[in-house]
Amino acid sequence: MPPYDRFAIALHWIVAALIIWVGAVGLMFGNLLHAAKPFWLNLHAIVGLVLLILVAVRTVWRLAHPAPPPPDADARTRMLSKATHAALYVLMAAIPVVGLISFLWHGRVFDFGVVKVSPGIVADKGIYRPAQTLHAWLTYGMVALLALHVAASLWHQFILRDGLMARMGIGKVRRDPGAPPAA
Repeated sequence: MPPYDRFAIALHWIVAALIIWVGAVGLMFGNLLHAAKPFWLNLHAIVGLVLLILVAVRTVWRLAHPAPPPPDADARTRMLSKATHAALYVLMAAIPVVGLISFLWHGRVFDFGVVKVSPGIVADKGIYRPAQTLHAWLTYGMVALLALHVAASLWHQFILRDGLMARMGIGKVRRDPGAPPAA
């Protein structure tokens, strides 16, 4: 089973790490001191923007470089895998977009340290409150899909032992026993 190329693997793990980081920061908002919230919210939004850009790059790369063939599986398993991955891509794009709408229509400014960027949008509760709620619910959906994704990966790695995770740089690629040794 051939692996993904190095760029796709790097994008996968960088995006995964950023999703975990930005999600953890989002979950801790309720426990922050009031004075600390603006800093962490700003950082959450900036990392969310970076994540959105990387997801766009990852999507374009994936469209230009199709995934290597998966291990043998029945039609239902392949369909579930494709649907889960498609939903993950949609959520990886939708969550930062909805978060950005919430951030901007809250009247907030991006603070990059030496430069502050104000889009000049006036706060509007009718937009930012529903956007905040949708942002949270989409994130919960993402957590559920990521749990399914990780569980399926672990199932392949430790139960089926089909070398699926080696495609993303974890473990060894399983060779067909009848195949000649790699040169």
